[in-house]
Amino acid sequence: MHTIVSGQLVRTPCWSYEGPATFVNNVSPDQEERCHGALELWGEVVDGTVMPTGAGAVYGRVKVEPVRVSTSDAWGVGTDLQGAVDVLADSYFVENGSILSLHEATTLDGVPANITRVDGTSEKTRTKAFITAFAPERFATGTDEVQFFVIAIVSPYDNGDELVDQVTRTWTWS
Repeated sequence: MHTIVSGQLVRTPCWSYEGPATFVNNVSPDQEERCHGALELWGEVVDGTVMPTGAGAVYGRVKVEPVRVSTSDAWGVGTDLQGAVDVLADSYFVENGSILSLHEATTLDGVPANITRVDGTSEKTRTKAFITAFAPERFATGTDEVQFFVIAIVSPYDNGDELVDQVTRTWTWS
């Protein structure tokens, strides 16, 4: 097992958090300007354990996806977090595996957020969770406005909850 430690600050015009040191930042500056984020754990399997090498295959990820306001408005739930999670349950979360828990309350920088845990389809995945939240305000990102964010967390290690906690604990809205 590899300890998840903060080691790199990931910052966009909308948010920032401290990501794990063993993950590679795989987002272009243009994507960061539009408030996307993707840290990836690149590695190789040695004796049945994923070793973070910076090369090989992607075995873990912390991916932040902003959702356009026009899209979240079309869900018809306003800024009701639980309603948005329910919409995503049938259209997004189930595409990523079997839902283990849908509504687990947390916060991101004092703002109500939700954790949905999913049983992933890869045998190497130990933790798969989605943190969702409406930012306290809308952000202009190029031609779009965003306010709802989906943070996907995938880890091949048993300490994936530590990674979820790290993201929620260090998250800051801009």
